[in-house]
This record gives sequence, structure tokens and C-alpha cells, in this order.
Amino acid sequence: MGHKINEFYQRVWWRLARSFVSHKLSISQFESLLERMGINSGKTVLLHCSLDEIVRHVPDLNAITLLELLQNRLTTAGTLLMPTFPFRGSQYEHLQKCTTFNLQLSHSMTGLLSEIFRRSKGVVRSRHPTHPITAWGKHAKLLTDTHHLGDAFDKTSPFYLLTHVDGLIVGLGTDSHSFTISHTAERLHPKTYNLVFCREGVLTTIKDKKNSYEQIVYPLCPGVKRDFVRVQQELLKMGALARYQAKGLYCFSGSGADILAGEKKLIEQNRFFYDLNGF
Repeated sequence: MGHKINEFYQRVWWRLARSFVSHKLSISQFESLLERMGINSGKTVLLHCSLDEIVRHVPDLNAITLLELLQNRLTTAGTLLMPTFPFRGSQYEHLQKCTTFNLQLSHSMTGLLSEIFRRSKGVVRSRHPTHPITAWGKHAKLLTDTHHLGDAFDKTSPFYLLTHVDGLIVGLGTDSHSFTISHTAERLHPKTYNLVFCREGVLTTIKDKKNSYEQIVYPLCPGVKRDFVRVQQELLKMGALARYQAKGLYCFSGSGADILAGEKKLIEQNRFFYDLNGF
């Protein structure tokens, strides 16, 4: 019950912060924020963002100009990744309704920015039927090429592989609740793997322009409740995650390797804050 109260107050705070936007950021001020967060030339960044929040605080930006700004900052020596998942909500429920994924035609349901990115020139999309990642830049192919060879979150996934190229996990205008790498920690630790992943797989079909592939997906169990507010607080204490703000725009950033190591440590200590009601 305590984690639900904690999450309630976190969301109230977040909404209040959003509602009192009295100062706007210029594009140069926003770029200064990105620089502080480590989004610079040559960096690998997995981006989660709320475009509405960014435009609310930086009205001179839109989805296209934000994407251009990020790519210009990283340069072709860096790499930009975004989730382009073809569903909202529960992976398990999605697979009960849809078992076919089209690499080129399945739209991203994770926001307008991700869909524009998916359609951009020079990007590649990983061949996973529920959790594809789209990438651009130096390590794009390296990080996406093997996703279909394993589970959504295991060692063949971009979520894990980016930890080997000093990748950052970034939340712009959103908190770390959206950081999908948390499921990689769950996948790689035997305590949580047996707890939160279904033992019965779902046969899916992946289509691209020329070929069709079959893949069995073992989805996340639908009944597991996670207290990511407390996990976020613990990661902040560890220094694995940092909070940034500029004129009311709140952002988070952390090394993918540090976040993954911190979450695996919390799991090992039985402090990953599960609510097992219903199990």
C-alpha cells in the first residue's frame, strides 16, 4: 500500500510542476541543459521523452526541429535510439490481440517523435515484434542487429548492448518510470526472471520487405506491480541516475551500465519493490 501512496504523491508533484510553467526556455538554454546531461558529440543515447512537455517549455521546438537538434548534437559519431513499440499498455495483452509485426509498416505507438524518427532517413529498426528499437548513427546496426535472436530484454537486445558502448539512458520531460532497461535487469537476474516473465510463449510473425520470420515471445506477466518511484529514489542515491531541471522542465539521465548494475543490486537485496498481490 505504501508504494501506491508514494507513487500518488510523485504524480501529484509532477502534475503541479507541469501546471506552473511561467518561464519558457530558449533553444540555446535547452541545448545547455542537454549539454549538462551529457548529450554531446559521439555519445550513444537511448531517449525516452514527452514531446508535449518539451514543447510546453521550449515553444520554439517541434518534433522535427527537436530531432534535428539531437542529431546535430550527437553527430554521426554518436548514436540516437528510441523505443518504437507497436502498442501501448501491456505486452501480454497486446500479444493476445496481435501476433504479427511488420518492420516497415507497424507504426510506433510510443509518441509522435518516435514515429517521425522511425520514418527518418538513415535509421534502422530492430526486428523484435513487441519492443523494437529504432536507431541512427555510428552504432545503430551494432545495437539493433541481434534483437530478434533472443527475448525482448536479454543480452541480444539494444537495452543491454548499449551498456557496452557507454550508452546513456535519458528522459526528457519524463521521469525514469519509462526506462525500459528496468526489464533487462529483471530478465538477467534469476530471482526476477522466474517471477515476472510468462513461462508460456506466444508465437509471433515478423515481416519485412522480402522475408517473414517466426519468433516465440515470452511476455511480461500482466499482474506484477512495480514501485518505480522508490527504485528511482534508490538509483538517485546511488548516483546511477541524475535529475536535471531548467525552468520547470524536469529530466533524468544515467549511464545504462550503472542503472542496470544498480537495479540488479536492488533485486539481489530483495529491494526491487514488488507488489505481489494477486500472485
